[in-house]
Amino acid sequence: MFSLKNLFIKVICTCLLLNFTQVNASELKNDLISPDNILTATHQTVSYYVPDQVISIQTQIELSSSLTALGMTVTLPQGWTYLETSGVNQSEIDPKVDGCTLTFAWINNLDLNQMTFSYKLKAGPVVGQEVSITANITFRVGASTEKEQNVLPNPLIIKARNVKPYPPDLISPANHETGILLSPTLITESFQDPNENDTHLGSDWQLFIDTNNSQDLIYFIHTENDQVNLPLPEFILMPDSMYTWRVRHFDDNGEVSEWSYGHFETVVNSDLEDGIPVSQKVDNNVDMDNDSVSDNHQTSIKSFQSIVGDVNIGLKSTYPDDCVVSMVRSIDPDQTISDTINRPAKLPFGMIAFKLTVNEPGDSAIVNVFYSQPLPENVRWYMYDFQNGWKSYLPQLSNDRKTVTINLVDGGDGDADGIKNGIIIDPSGPGIPQSQDVTDTPTINETIDNGSCFINVINWK
Repeated sequence: MFSLKNLFIKVICTCLLLNFTQVNASELKNDLISPDNILTATHQTVSYYVPDQVISIQTQIELSSSLTALGMTVTLPQGWTYLETSGVNQSEIDPKVDGCTLTFAWINNLDLNQMTFSYKLKAGPVVGQEVSITANITFRVGASTEKEQNVLPNPLIIKARNVKPYPPDLISPANHETGILLSPTLITESFQDPNENDTHLGSDWQLFIDTNNSQDLIYFIHTENDQVNLPLPEFILMPDSMYTWRVRHFDDNGEVSEWSYGHFETVVNSDLEDGIPVSQKVDNNVDMDNDSVSDNHQTSIKSFQSIVGDVNIGLKSTYPDDCVVSMVRSIDPDQTISDTINRPAKLPFGMIAFKLTVNEPGDSAIVNVFYSQPLPENVRWYMYDFQNGWKSYLPQLSNDRKTVTINLVDGGDGDADGIKNGIIIDPSGPGIPQSQDVTDTPTINETIDNGSCFINVINWK
Protein backbone atom coordinates (compact mmCIF):
# COMPACT_ATOMS: atom_id res chain seq x y z
CA MET A 1 0.00 0.00 0.00
CA PHE A 2 1.01 3.62 -0.26
CA SER A 3 0.09 6.93 1.32
CA LEU A 4 -0.02 10.40 -0.19
CA LYS A 5 3.75 10.55 0.26
CA ASN A 6 4.75 7.26 -1.20
CA LEU A 7 3.60 4.14 -2.93
CA PHE A 8 5.36 0.78 -2.87
CA ILE A 9 5.87 -1.73 -5.59
CA LYS A 10 6.51 -5.08 -4.00
CA VAL A 11 8.28 -8.03 -5.55
CA ILE A 12 7.64 -11.18 -3.53
CA CYS A 13 9.56 -14.38 -4.34
CA THR A 14 7.76 -17.70 -4.30
CA CYS A 15 9.27 -21.22 -4.50
CA LEU A 16 9.93 -22.59 -7.94
CA LEU A 17 13.09 -24.12 -9.51
CA LEU A 18 14.71 -23.00 -12.76
CA ASN A 19 17.52 -23.97 -15.31
CA PHE A 20 19.86 -23.14 -18.29
CA THR A 21 18.32 -22.49 -21.78
CA GLN A 22 17.94 -19.78 -24.41
CA VAL A 23 15.14 -17.21 -24.28
CA ASN A 24 12.62 -17.56 -27.06
CA ALA A 25 11.69 -14.39 -28.95
CA SER A 26 7.92 -15.03 -28.73
CA GLU A 27 6.04 -13.02 -26.13
CA LEU A 28 3.36 -13.49 -23.49
CA LYS A 29 0.84 -10.72 -22.89
CA ASN A 30 -1.99 -10.05 -20.40
CA ASP A 31 -4.20 -6.95 -20.26
CA LEU A 32 -6.39 -5.43 -17.56
CA ILE A 33 -9.13 -2.80 -17.51
CA SER A 34 -9.25 -1.25 -14.03
CA PRO A 35 -12.35 -0.30 -12.03
CA ASP A 36 -14.08 2.88 -13.10
CA ASN A 37 -12.16 2.71 -16.39
CA ILE A 38 -9.39 4.83 -14.87
CA LEU A 39 -6.52 2.80 -16.29
CA THR A 40 -5.70 -0.05 -18.59
CA ALA A 41 -2.50 -2.05 -18.02
CA THR A 42 -0.47 -4.39 -20.19
CA HIS A 43 2.20 -6.76 -18.83
CA GLN A 44 4.28 -8.81 -21.26
CA THR A 45 7.48 -10.82 -21.49
CA VAL A 46 9.10 -13.74 -23.30
CA SER A 47 7.38 -17.13 -23.36
CA TYR A 48 10.55 -19.14 -22.59
CA TYR A 49 13.34 -18.47 -20.16
CA VAL A 50 16.87 -19.57 -19.45
CA PRO A 51 18.37 -19.79 -15.98
CA ASP A 52 20.85 -17.12 -14.95
CA GLN A 53 19.87 -15.01 -17.94
CA VAL A 54 18.35 -11.53 -17.89
CA ILE A 55 14.68 -11.27 -18.83
CA SER A 56 12.92 -8.00 -19.49
CA ILE A 57 9.24 -7.47 -18.63
CA GLN A 58 7.52 -4.57 -20.37
CA THR A 59 4.67 -2.68 -18.68
CA GLN A 60 2.35 -0.12 -20.27
CA ILE A 61 -0.37 1.71 -18.39
CA GLU A 62 -3.00 3.84 -20.15
CA LEU A 63 -4.47 6.53 -17.88
CA SER A 64 -7.91 8.14 -18.35
CA SER A 65 -7.51 10.38 -15.32
CA SER A 66 -4.74 12.19 -13.48
CA LEU A 67 -3.39 10.20 -10.51
CA THR A 68 -1.69 11.36 -7.36
CA ALA A 69 0.04 8.01 -6.77
CA LEU A 70 0.64 4.78 -8.56
CA GLY A 71 2.33 1.50 -7.66
CA MET A 72 2.53 -2.12 -8.73
CA THR A 73 3.03 -5.39 -6.88
CA VAL A 74 4.73 -8.27 -8.71
CA THR A 75 5.07 -11.84 -7.44
CA LEU A 76 8.07 -13.77 -8.83
CA PRO A 77 9.44 -17.32 -8.59
CA GLN A 78 12.06 -18.11 -5.98
CA GLY A 79 15.62 -17.45 -7.06
CA TRP A 80 14.74 -14.72 -9.53
CA THR A 81 16.61 -11.45 -8.87
CA TYR A 82 15.51 -7.91 -9.61
CA LEU A 83 18.14 -5.96 -11.57
CA GLU A 84 16.83 -2.57 -12.71
CA THR A 85 13.95 -0.50 -14.02
CA SER A 86 14.28 1.48 -17.24
CA GLY A 87 12.27 3.76 -19.50
CA VAL A 88 11.14 7.39 -19.36
CA ASN A 89 8.51 6.48 -16.78
CA GLN A 90 10.75 4.41 -14.49
CA SER A 91 10.05 4.62 -10.77
CA GLU A 92 10.72 7.93 -9.07
CA ILE A 93 11.86 6.34 -5.78
CA ASP A 94 14.87 4.03 -5.76
CA PRO A 95 13.70 0.47 -5.27
CA LYS A 96 14.17 -0.97 -1.78
CA VAL A 97 15.19 -4.59 -1.39
CA ASP A 98 14.27 -6.41 1.81
CA GLY A 99 15.00 -10.12 1.50
CA CYS A 100 12.73 -11.36 -1.25
CA THR A 101 10.73 -8.13 -1.37
CA LEU A 102 11.42 -5.24 -3.68
CA THR A 103 9.48 -1.95 -3.44
CA PHE A 104 9.37 1.11 -5.68
CA ALA A 105 6.71 3.76 -6.49
CA TRP A 106 5.56 6.85 -8.41
CA ILE A 107 4.17 9.57 -6.15
CA ASN A 108 4.02 12.79 -8.17
CA ASN A 109 0.93 13.92 -9.99
CA LEU A 110 0.64 11.69 -13.01
CA ASP A 111 -0.93 13.62 -15.89
CA LEU A 112 0.45 11.35 -18.61
CA ASN A 113 -1.98 9.55 -20.84
CA GLN A 114 0.42 6.61 -21.00
CA MET A 115 3.20 5.21 -18.81
CA THR A 116 5.72 2.85 -20.39
CA PHE A 117 8.59 1.24 -18.54
CA SER A 118 10.30 -2.13 -18.16
CA TYR A 119 12.11 -3.99 -15.43
CA LYS A 120 14.77 -6.65 -15.69
CA LEU A 121 15.01 -9.90 -13.77
CA LYS A 122 17.67 -12.56 -13.58
CA ALA A 123 16.34 -16.11 -13.59
CA GLY A 124 17.45 -18.49 -10.87
CA PRO A 125 20.13 -21.17 -11.30
CA VAL A 126 17.75 -24.16 -11.31
CA VAL A 127 14.89 -24.69 -13.72
CA GLY A 128 11.35 -25.99 -13.35
CA GLN A 129 8.90 -26.89 -16.04
CA GLU A 130 7.37 -23.41 -15.99
CA VAL A 131 7.10 -20.40 -13.72
CA SER A 132 4.42 -17.75 -13.17
CA ILE A 133 4.58 -14.02 -12.59
CA THR A 134 1.56 -12.18 -11.18
CA ALA A 135 1.02 -8.46 -10.70
CA ASN A 136 -1.49 -5.88 -9.46
CA ILE A 137 -1.71 -2.08 -9.44
CA THR A 138 -2.52 0.25 -6.58
CA PHE A 139 -3.45 3.86 -7.41
CA ARG A 140 -5.06 7.01 -6.02
CA VAL A 141 -7.08 9.69 -7.76
CA GLY A 142 -6.71 13.06 -5.98
CA ALA A 143 -7.34 12.52 -2.25
CA SER A 144 -9.54 9.50 -2.80
CA THR A 145 -9.17 6.17 -1.08
CA GLU A 146 -6.51 3.91 -2.53
CA LYS A 147 -7.78 1.47 -5.11
CA GLU A 148 -6.14 -1.85 -5.92
CA GLN A 149 -6.67 -4.10 -8.91
CA ASN A 150 -4.91 -7.10 -10.41
CA VAL A 151 -2.99 -6.09 -13.50
CA LEU A 152 -3.09 -9.66 -14.71
CA PRO A 153 -6.26 -11.61 -14.02
CA ASN A 154 -4.20 -14.60 -15.22
CA PRO A 155 -0.47 -14.75 -14.43
CA LEU A 156 2.27 -14.68 -17.01
CA ILE A 157 3.39 -18.26 -17.53
CA ILE A 158 6.98 -18.62 -18.74
CA LYS A 159 8.01 -22.08 -19.84
CA ALA A 160 11.45 -23.55 -19.31
CA ARG A 161 13.25 -25.02 -22.28
CA ASN A 162 14.99 -28.34 -21.76
CA VAL A 163 18.76 -28.07 -21.49
CA LYS A 164 21.64 -30.50 -21.51
CA PRO A 165 22.43 -32.65 -18.48
CA TYR A 166 25.63 -31.82 -16.68
CA PRO A 167 28.69 -33.78 -17.89
CA PRO A 168 29.10 -36.77 -15.56
CA ASP A 169 31.88 -36.77 -12.98
CA LEU A 170 34.15 -39.79 -13.56
CA ILE A 171 34.72 -41.54 -10.24
CA SER A 172 36.69 -44.73 -10.98
CA PRO A 173 39.29 -45.26 -12.23
CA ALA A 174 40.51 -41.93 -10.90
CA ASN A 175 42.03 -39.67 -13.52
CA HIS A 176 45.63 -40.67 -14.30
CA GLU A 177 45.44 -43.59 -11.87
CA THR A 178 48.03 -46.32 -12.43
CA GLY A 179 48.13 -50.04 -11.64
CA ILE A 180 44.53 -50.66 -12.75
CA LEU A 181 43.59 -54.34 -12.94
CA LEU A 182 42.51 -55.74 -16.31
CA SER A 183 38.81 -56.11 -15.45
CA PRO A 184 37.83 -52.87 -13.68
CA THR A 185 34.37 -51.39 -13.28
CA LEU A 186 33.97 -47.91 -14.75
CA ILE A 187 31.97 -45.70 -12.40
CA THR A 188 30.51 -42.21 -12.83
CA GLU A 189 28.73 -39.88 -10.44
CA SER A 190 24.92 -40.05 -10.44
CA PHE A 191 23.02 -38.29 -13.22
CA GLN A 192 22.60 -34.56 -12.71
CA ASP A 193 20.49 -32.21 -14.80
CA PRO A 194 19.63 -28.51 -14.39
CA ASN A 195 16.01 -29.39 -15.27
CA GLU A 196 14.60 -30.62 -11.99
CA ASN A 197 12.15 -33.11 -13.52
CA ASP A 198 14.47 -34.66 -16.12
CA THR A 199 15.51 -38.26 -15.55
CA HIS A 200 18.45 -40.38 -16.68
CA LEU A 201 17.53 -42.12 -19.94
CA GLY A 202 20.89 -43.72 -20.76
CA SER A 203 24.63 -43.28 -21.25
CA ASP A 204 27.32 -43.76 -23.88
CA TRP A 205 30.59 -45.34 -22.71
CA GLN A 206 33.72 -45.39 -24.87
CA LEU A 207 37.21 -46.71 -24.22
CA PHE A 208 40.35 -45.89 -26.22
CA ILE A 209 43.84 -47.37 -26.07
CA ASP A 210 46.58 -44.73 -26.30
CA THR A 211 49.34 -45.82 -28.67
CA ASN A 212 52.00 -43.82 -30.54
CA ASN A 213 50.35 -40.46 -29.90
CA SER A 214 47.01 -41.76 -31.20
CA GLN A 215 43.86 -43.17 -29.68
CA ASP A 216 42.09 -46.25 -31.05
CA LEU A 217 38.51 -46.98 -30.01
CA ILE A 218 38.34 -50.49 -28.53
CA TYR A 219 35.02 -50.50 -26.67
CA PHE A 220 31.67 -48.78 -27.10
CA ILE A 221 28.40 -49.49 -25.33
CA HIS A 222 25.14 -47.66 -24.67
CA THR A 223 23.47 -48.44 -21.37
CA GLU A 224 19.84 -47.72 -20.56
CA ASN A 225 18.15 -45.96 -17.63
CA ASP A 226 20.17 -44.76 -14.64
CA GLN A 227 23.20 -47.05 -15.04
CA VAL A 228 26.32 -45.33 -13.69
CA ASN A 229 28.69 -48.30 -13.43
CA LEU A 230 30.00 -50.55 -16.16
CA PRO A 231 32.08 -53.72 -15.56
CA LEU A 232 34.48 -54.14 -18.49
CA PRO A 233 34.54 -57.57 -20.18
CA GLU A 234 37.59 -59.79 -19.87
CA PHE A 235 40.45 -59.05 -22.30
CA ILE A 236 39.27 -55.58 -23.26
CA LEU A 237 42.36 -54.23 -21.50
CA MET A 238 46.00 -55.21 -21.92
CA PRO A 239 48.70 -54.98 -19.22
CA ASP A 240 51.09 -52.04 -19.09
CA SER A 241 48.93 -49.87 -21.38
CA MET A 242 47.48 -46.36 -21.31
CA TYR A 243 43.74 -45.84 -21.79
CA THR A 244 41.30 -42.97 -22.18
CA TRP A 245 37.63 -43.40 -21.32
CA ARG A 246 34.74 -41.05 -21.74
CA VAL A 247 31.05 -41.01 -20.80
CA ARG A 248 28.04 -38.85 -21.61
CA HIS A 249 24.52 -38.95 -20.16
CA PHE A 250 21.15 -38.64 -21.95
CA ASP A 251 18.00 -37.21 -20.36
CA ASP A 252 14.43 -38.30 -21.05
CA ASN A 253 13.80 -35.22 -23.23
CA GLY A 254 16.42 -36.09 -25.82
CA GLU A 255 19.25 -33.85 -24.61
CA VAL A 256 22.76 -35.24 -24.18
CA SER A 257 25.56 -33.94 -21.98
CA GLU A 258 29.06 -33.10 -23.08
CA TRP A 259 31.63 -35.91 -22.82
CA SER A 260 33.64 -36.32 -19.64
CA TYR A 261 37.16 -37.74 -20.04
CA GLY A 262 39.44 -39.81 -17.82
CA HIS A 263 42.82 -41.51 -18.23
CA PHE A 264 44.40 -44.53 -16.53
CA GLU A 265 47.23 -47.06 -16.87
CA THR A 266 46.93 -50.82 -16.33
CA VAL A 267 49.15 -53.11 -14.27
CA VAL A 268 52.52 -54.05 -15.71
CA ASN A 269 52.14 -57.81 -15.19
CA SER A 270 49.13 -60.10 -15.49
CA ASP A 271 48.47 -63.70 -14.49
CA LEU A 272 48.57 -64.93 -18.11
CA GLU A 273 51.14 -67.26 -19.60
CA ASP A 274 50.80 -67.89 -23.34
CA GLY A 275 47.38 -66.24 -23.13
CA ILE A 276 46.10 -68.62 -20.38
CA PRO A 277 45.91 -67.95 -16.62
CA VAL A 278 48.75 -69.82 -14.92
CA SER A 279 46.31 -71.30 -12.40
CA GLN A 280 44.20 -72.76 -15.26
CA LYS A 281 47.00 -74.36 -17.31
CA VAL A 282 46.48 -78.01 -18.35
CA ASP A 283 49.04 -80.80 -18.32
CA ASN A 284 51.21 -81.45 -21.35
CA ASN A 285 49.34 -84.65 -22.10
CA VAL A 286 46.05 -82.85 -22.80
CA ASP A 287 44.95 -83.10 -26.46
CA MET A 288 41.44 -81.65 -26.70
CA ASP A 289 41.25 -81.62 -30.53
CA ASN A 290 42.56 -85.22 -30.82
CA ASP A 291 45.28 -84.36 -33.33
CA SER A 292 47.90 -86.41 -31.41
CA VAL A 293 49.83 -83.26 -30.47
CA SER A 294 49.85 -81.77 -26.98
CA ASP A 295 47.74 -78.63 -26.89
CA ASN A 296 50.44 -76.88 -24.85
CA HIS A 297 52.80 -77.34 -27.78
CA GLN A 298 50.50 -75.64 -30.31
CA THR A 299 49.58 -72.02 -30.92
CA SER A 300 46.40 -72.90 -32.80
CA ILE A 301 44.53 -74.10 -29.69
CA LYS A 302 44.17 -72.80 -26.16
CA SER A 303 43.27 -75.45 -23.56
CA PHE A 304 42.63 -74.76 -19.89
CA GLN A 305 40.94 -76.06 -16.75
CA SER A 306 37.45 -74.89 -15.92
CA ILE A 307 37.06 -73.31 -12.49
CA VAL A 308 33.47 -74.63 -12.46
CA GLY A 309 32.63 -78.31 -13.06
CA ASP A 310 36.19 -79.71 -13.10
CA VAL A 311 36.54 -80.18 -16.87
CA ASN A 312 39.16 -79.33 -19.45
CA ILE A 313 38.13 -76.98 -22.24
CA GLY A 314 39.87 -76.19 -25.52
CA LEU A 315 39.27 -73.38 -28.02
CA LYS A 316 40.47 -73.53 -31.59
CA SER A 317 39.71 -71.20 -34.47
CA THR A 318 38.95 -73.06 -37.70
CA TYR A 319 38.24 -70.06 -39.94
CA PRO A 320 39.99 -68.09 -41.25
CA ASP A 321 43.20 -70.08 -41.27
CA ASP A 322 45.34 -67.34 -39.72
CA CYS A 323 42.80 -66.42 -37.02
CA VAL A 324 44.05 -67.62 -33.63
CA VAL A 325 42.50 -67.43 -30.18
CA SER A 326 45.04 -65.28 -28.33
CA MET A 327 43.64 -65.23 -24.79
CA VAL A 328 41.23 -67.37 -22.83
CA ARG A 329 39.99 -67.67 -19.27
CA SER A 330 37.43 -69.73 -17.37
CA ILE A 331 35.08 -67.51 -15.34
CA ASP A 332 32.48 -68.23 -12.68
CA PRO A 333 29.38 -66.18 -13.54
CA ASP A 334 28.05 -66.64 -9.99
CA GLN A 335 30.95 -64.46 -8.86
CA THR A 336 31.05 -61.95 -11.71
CA ILE A 337 27.49 -61.50 -13.09
CA SER A 338 24.66 -60.35 -10.80
CA ASP A 339 22.01 -59.95 -13.52
CA THR A 340 19.31 -62.61 -13.05
CA ILE A 341 16.96 -61.67 -15.92
CA ASN A 342 16.86 -64.59 -18.43
CA ARG A 343 19.75 -66.18 -16.56
CA PRO A 344 20.03 -69.97 -17.05
CA ALA A 345 19.13 -72.22 -14.14
CA LYS A 346 22.65 -73.62 -14.13
CA LEU A 347 25.97 -73.14 -15.91
CA PRO A 348 27.56 -76.54 -15.24
CA PHE A 349 31.02 -75.61 -16.58
CA GLY A 350 30.97 -71.87 -15.95
CA MET A 351 31.61 -69.51 -18.86
CA ILE A 352 34.51 -68.84 -21.23
CA ALA A 353 36.00 -65.43 -21.93
CA PHE A 354 38.25 -65.35 -24.98
CA LYS A 355 39.81 -62.95 -27.42
CA LEU A 356 40.70 -63.42 -31.09
CA THR A 357 41.76 -61.17 -33.95
CA VAL A 358 40.38 -61.23 -37.50
CA ASN A 359 42.01 -59.90 -40.67
CA GLU A 360 39.67 -56.97 -41.32
CA PRO A 361 37.16 -55.09 -39.17
CA GLY A 362 33.75 -56.73 -39.51
CA ASP A 363 35.13 -60.17 -40.51
CA SER A 364 33.67 -63.44 -39.24
CA ALA A 365 35.44 -66.27 -37.42
CA ILE A 366 34.54 -69.87 -36.64
CA VAL A 367 35.63 -71.36 -33.32
CA ASN A 368 35.34 -74.91 -32.01
CA VAL A 369 34.86 -75.34 -28.27
CA PHE A 370 35.97 -78.76 -26.96
CA TYR A 371 34.89 -80.26 -23.61
CA SER A 372 36.38 -83.24 -21.83
CA GLN A 373 32.88 -84.29 -20.74
CA PRO A 374 29.65 -84.44 -22.79
CA LEU A 375 27.31 -81.49 -22.47
CA PRO A 376 23.85 -82.15 -20.95
CA GLU A 377 20.95 -83.19 -23.19
CA ASN A 378 18.91 -80.00 -22.73
CA VAL A 379 21.86 -77.60 -22.96
CA ARG A 380 21.75 -74.24 -24.68
CA TRP A 381 24.56 -71.80 -25.40
CA TYR A 382 24.44 -68.59 -23.37
CA MET A 383 26.14 -65.27 -23.88
CA TYR A 384 26.13 -62.33 -21.49
CA ASP A 385 27.14 -58.75 -22.04
CA PHE A 386 26.25 -55.66 -20.09
CA GLN A 387 24.18 -54.05 -22.84
CA ASN A 388 22.10 -57.04 -24.03
CA GLY A 389 21.97 -59.12 -20.86
CA TRP A 390 21.57 -62.90 -21.05
CA LYS A 391 20.91 -64.37 -24.51
CA SER A 392 20.47 -68.07 -25.20
CA TYR A 393 20.74 -70.08 -28.40
CA LEU A 394 20.23 -73.71 -29.40
CA PRO A 395 23.61 -75.23 -30.24
CA GLN A 396 24.39 -77.99 -32.71
CA LEU A 397 26.71 -80.45 -31.01
CA SER A 398 29.08 -83.12 -32.28
CA ASN A 399 27.84 -86.70 -32.05
CA ASP A 400 29.56 -87.23 -28.69
CA ARG A 401 28.17 -83.88 -27.37
CA LYS A 402 31.68 -82.71 -26.52
CA THR A 403 32.14 -80.03 -29.19
CA VAL A 404 30.23 -76.88 -30.11
CA THR A 405 31.02 -74.82 -33.22
CA ILE A 406 30.18 -71.13 -33.13
CA ASN A 407 30.31 -68.41 -35.77
CA LEU A 408 31.28 -64.96 -34.49
CA VAL A 409 31.22 -61.57 -36.23
CA ASP A 410 33.52 -58.67 -35.32
CA GLY A 411 31.35 -55.81 -34.10
CA GLY A 412 28.24 -57.97 -34.40
CA ASP A 413 26.96 -61.35 -33.26
CA GLY A 414 29.13 -62.68 -30.47
CA ASP A 415 31.38 -59.64 -30.04
CA ALA A 416 30.98 -57.90 -26.69
CA ASP A 417 33.09 -54.81 -27.44
CA GLY A 418 30.36 -53.27 -29.63
CA ILE A 419 32.57 -52.06 -32.49
CA LYS A 420 34.17 -53.30 -35.70
CA ASN A 421 37.83 -53.13 -34.78
CA GLY A 422 39.26 -56.49 -35.88
CA ILE A 423 39.00 -57.89 -32.34
CA ILE A 424 36.31 -60.22 -31.03
CA ILE A 425 35.70 -60.46 -27.29
CA ASP A 426 33.33 -63.26 -26.36
CA PRO A 427 32.00 -64.31 -22.94
CA SER A 428 29.77 -67.39 -23.31
CA GLY A 429 29.18 -70.97 -22.27
CA PRO A 430 26.74 -73.90 -22.02
CA GLY A 431 23.79 -73.57 -19.66
CA ILE A 432 20.67 -75.36 -18.51
CA PRO A 433 17.60 -73.18 -19.17
CA GLN A 434 14.90 -72.29 -16.71
CA SER A 435 11.81 -74.51 -17.14
CA GLN A 436 9.83 -71.79 -18.93
CA ASP A 437 12.56 -71.53 -21.58
CA VAL A 438 12.17 -75.14 -22.73
CA THR A 439 9.11 -74.58 -24.91
CA ASP A 440 9.26 -73.28 -28.50
CA THR A 441 12.74 -74.63 -29.06
CA PRO A 442 14.24 -73.02 -32.19
CA THR A 443 15.80 -75.04 -34.93
CA ILE A 444 19.37 -74.65 -36.16
CA ASN A 445 20.29 -71.01 -36.90
CA GLU A 446 17.16 -69.76 -35.13
CA THR A 447 17.32 -67.96 -31.81
CA ILE A 448 15.49 -68.16 -28.54
CA ASP A 449 15.75 -64.50 -27.58
CA ASN A 450 14.15 -61.84 -29.75
CA GLY A 451 15.65 -63.05 -33.03
CA SER A 452 19.11 -61.69 -32.29
CA CYS A 453 21.56 -64.47 -32.99
CA PHE A 454 25.27 -64.40 -32.34
CA ILE A 455 25.80 -68.11 -32.82
CA ASN A 456 25.15 -69.70 -36.19
CA VAL A 457 25.35 -73.39 -35.40
CA ILE A 458 27.39 -75.55 -37.77
CA ASN A 459 27.52 -79.35 -37.89
CA TRP A 460 30.88 -80.53 -36.65
CA LYS A 461 32.01 -84.18 -36.60
